[in-house]
Amino acid sequence: MLKRDQNELLTETGPGTPMGRLFRCYWIPALLAEELPQNDCPPVRVTLLSERLVAFRDTLGRYGLVDEFCAHRGVSLWFGRNEACGLRCPYHGWKYDVTGQCVDVPSEPVESGYAQKIKYNYVRGTDFSKYQTYKWVRVEKADYPNQILDDQIMQSIDRQLSQKGLRRIDTGTPDLAMVYQVALRGERQWNSYSTGGYGWGWGGWRGWGGMGGSTYGSTTTITIGTLNLDMYDIQTKKQVWRGEATKTLDPPKDPDKLQRKIDDAMKKLLKNYPPKQK
Repeated sequence: MLKRDQNELLTETGPGTPMGRLFRCYWIPALLAEELPQNDCPPVRVTLLSERLVAFRDTLGRYGLVDEFCAHRGVSLWFGRNEACGLRCPYHGWKYDVTGQCVDVPSEPVESGYAQKIKYNYVRGTDFSKYQTYKWVRVEKADYPNQILDDQIMQSIDRQLSQKGLRRIDTGTPDLAMVYQVALRGERQWNSYSTGGYGWGWGGWRGWGGMGGSTYGSTTTITIGTLNLDMYDIQTKKQVWRGEATKTLDPPKDPDKLQRKIDDAMKKLLKNYPPKQK
């Protein structure tokens, strides 16, 4: 006969319990694919390891398994609307993507950046002080906006980089190749500079965890309204820095507000450039 504490040790699998931590190290079947038969179909309740979750399949066919309850007022997302690459809470309309990230809060103005997510990664050990100049380059198959918005984005980044001691050049050989990519009308595949047909092996990493042990989850796509900025070392032909700002290009009606939103996002994105090496 097991003692009470021994029984609890072996049978309790909730978050933070010893057996819970063990089971979370392994893949566990949760439901059948046929239970989510098509994109944007109704979500399904799942209880797994003492956690109440909801599974859903978004507009692009990606599967998500997230906490059942909205972070705002605790309403069950099982009642939510599965639409436009996210599950929207029926109470106040907070919207979550397949990673569980809140991507839209209707009560907040677009320019507030309330649900904006900023993250960056870089190659540890890189001497960023050696970089003095950069040149803008394009990536084949990447999504670029109209000429006006394109100029707005590059000029905003130029201003921030200038304050960091980097100088843009349009001729000659720079220290860095600067690349930005966006998703305006739908989710886009992220493309490294090596796919651009430039003829010699530029190396990029596809996720946030590929260089230097970052804790960010891996991703190969750019969600709607997101801007990605990549830096490549011209000499080594390797990517050395990558940043991402979500909800940057959701266009407000006022073009001045859009410019302020882009400027604010780029300031946040490049706040910690150059990275402080530990």
